[in-house]
Amino acid sequence: MTKLIVSIGLIAVILVAGCDGFQPGKLIPTVNPTQIPTIDIAQLKSLAEKNGVPVDMITDTLENAKTNSLELLNLYSNALLNDGKVPDNAKQLALEISSNVNSIGPVNSTSFDNYDTFREKIIQINHLIDTLNSNSGATVPIINDPKALFEKIKPLNGALEYAPVVPSYNNLYQSSIGLTPSSENIQFKRFYRDLMILGVDIAITGSGADYKAAYKSTGVLAESLNLQKLRGFTGDAGYGLTLSVIHWKFRDKFDETWADIIDLLRKEHLVE
Repeated sequence: MTKLIVSIGLIAVILVAGCDGFQPGKLIPTVNPTQIPTIDIAQLKSLAEKNGVPVDMITDTLENAKTNSLELLNLYSNALLNDGKVPDNAKQLALEISSNVNSIGPVNSTSFDNYDTFREKIIQINHLIDTLNSNSGATVPIINDPKALFEKIKPLNGALEYAPVVPSYNNLYQSSIGLTPSSENIQFKRFYRDLMILGVDIAITGSGADYKAAYKSTGVLAESLNLQKLRGFTGDAGYGLTLSVIHWKFRDKFDETWADIIDLLRKEHLVE
């Protein structure tokens, strides 16, 4: 199968061609063609799938991010291809938390056989969140009302992929499996990405119907949880990818567009 290669020049042509009033022959080059980087989209999607990044996000970036697509795709590529070193203290913390996650196990249909079983899992999840906060400076909320969450999720037993918090936690469980001191840096970065996404999910769910009033946007939410404290754990590109995935997963809740995530990434000096 022929690989799809996207370059700045090609996207510029596509975008200009799609604008109202475009006239063939009147393209104004803004980039030196000899300096145009290329992105192997097939490889990027494969890496995304391997590392727990939504492949649909890559596709939607290509199709709908318009003038921001190259900045975002370059960010994703840097995060997934550049296996920058994770600090030793961040690795130690990840190993401690992942050990707790492995002890808790996944959340599945048997977790809702009775409330006491579910409550015990929540107590353990809250403990690992406390461990993260006390060792990083993040302020990820714990689950304050296990009973309310239990009652909210139990009717969805059998369709837990649509339940709040459960898919995010199970993704964290998957990234915890097999995490060892010799794991690749990108595996530690995936673990922290999934941990931040879980924190965001807990914050939104815990705010109930008032989540918009509480957080207003992805950027306000990330700032409220002090997720930037984990930027040194994931690296700049890894943190930018995390914010992008958070935006993608929860965009409908905040009625956000691609322009909103670009504004946030620029504010954080993650894209130009």
